[in-house]
Amino acid sequence: MKVSFKLNKDTYIISDNHFYHKNILKYEPVRTELINNSKQNTQEKLMKQLWNETVSNEDEIICLGDIYFGGVKEFKKFSILGELSGQKHLLMGNHDNLTITRYNEMGFNVVGKEGLILSESILKDQKMLKEISKIKKQHNDIKKRLFYFIIQDFGDKRVMFTHFPIKSNSDYDNKYQPIVDVLYKIFELTNCDYNIHGHTHSKNIEDKRIINVSAEIIGLKPIKISKLLK
Repeated sequence: MKVSFKLNKDTYIISDNHFYHKNILKYEPVRTELINNSKQNTQEKLMKQLWNETVSNEDEIICLGDIYFGGVKEFKKFSILGELSGQKHLLMGNHDNLTITRYNEMGFNVVGKEGLILSESILKDQKMLKEISKIKKQHNDIKKRLFYFIIQDFGDKRVMFTHFPIKSNSDYDNKYQPIVDVLYKIFELTNCDYNIHGHTHSKNIEDKRIINVSAEIIGLKPIKISKLLK
């Protein structure tokens, strides 16, 4: 599935939908509240409704990981991803355990593996590119399956898109700390202004540079990048 890819301010974004993750309702009560205030009776129906009401088939949308939580064999559940509208992209997270081919079959273009640089000024800076490569080589122990990021410029603002935030806020995430550390190094090296991320659900990082687009934070409804970079 070859798709030309570049984000823009009109691109919609969301993270951590966790389709068919029943237990998440215990940990994230805001989801239950949103369901109760809607005409739907499941988070899947509500998230699908909000996604398709917001995103047209012509719109670009990126999910920053953990879109689906069901098992590999549960195709009837997994197929809901194919019912979501838009030109869909996925930057994989720690719960995106299926093959890239399976996500492609549901219309998702998987992007950002081991780092995707879309900043033209960085791409012209051979010294910086070598430094990024050097950092990666120094950390060959990190799980490549989880090492996804995108760096792109929006006017005078440089943004790093990741699943994990560039700072950790939970002891639970200690096992991902090596990845977080490398992402932070690259964020600093490339002089990024913002990190837009998921993973932490309703928990925000106390840093104005770090913007959480987990589904709970944005009401389970995709949001345009332009709204985040005002």
